[in-house]
Amino acid sequence: MGNRSLIASLVTLAMGLTPAVGHTAGLGKLTILSAIGQPLVGEIDLVSVRKEEVSTLAARIAPPDAYKNANINFSAALVGARASVEKRPNGSLYIRVTSTRPLDEPYLDLLVELSWNTGRLMREYLD
Repeated sequence: MGNRSLIASLVTLAMGLTPAVGHTAGLGKLTILSAIGQPLVGEIDLVSVRKEEVSTLAARIAPPDAYKNANINFSAALVGARASVEKRPNGSLYIRVTSTRPLDEPYLDLLVELSWNTGRLMREYLD
């Protein structure tokens, strides 16, 4: 993994409502900041977030049943993993992804869910 960026295929499991007009919040690229053998530390860019959505944004690693429904293998290394919406010093928003267990595999399927007051989406990140 290292410091390389992982761009994933979009699994647009359009769950919930999204506004028909204007931009909606979205998930950008994932940057892995940890190495194999270390707990996962990564950052996912948030894109097209409207001011009225900021206070209602919530992120999480999808639960095992969502992986099953999407025909994706859930890695045991993700048990206890967390995702949280954070703000960089420049004001841009991102999702911080962390795990407590070390990742010993060079590949990881990560399914992240983002929700806000008017919508919800999931995106799969693959290595």
